[in-house]
Amino acid sequence: MVNTAAEPTWSLADWTVLGLLIEQPRHGFSLVKELGPDTLLGHVWSVPNPMIYRALRGLQAKGLIVPARAENSTLGPRRVPMRPTAKGRRCFDDWLQLPVEHFRDARVLLRVKLHLTIRLGLDPIDR
Repeated sequence: MVNTAAEPTWSLADWTVLGLLIEQPRHGFSLVKELGPDTLLGHVWSVPNPMIYRALRGLQAKGLIVPARAENSTLGPRRVPMRPTAKGRRCFDDWLQLPVEHFRDARVLLRVKLHLTIRLGLDPIDR
């Protein structure tokens, strides 16, 4: 189980990015589009671009994600999608099962967890 008290640098952005990478490998620009304010998840909680790229760097440094095969792009440089490691998947699953402890966190944290649970095809009742 993840000890979030011992890992104070983990943010909701980190967990959200990791969850989206578990859904499918993505590059930073794809995550930016997915977490913008005009998306379904963005209506729950949108993440500013710098926080997305910071989350990618942090998750990679922690060994939770690794680069997948690079993709050519007509819009700019080659993009490198990231994918979760087995450790990343375990950590995310542990986090997803942690209860939301404070009522003040229910508005955003619980909704993000439920959104990601459903997106990943998991049963929110069986969690």
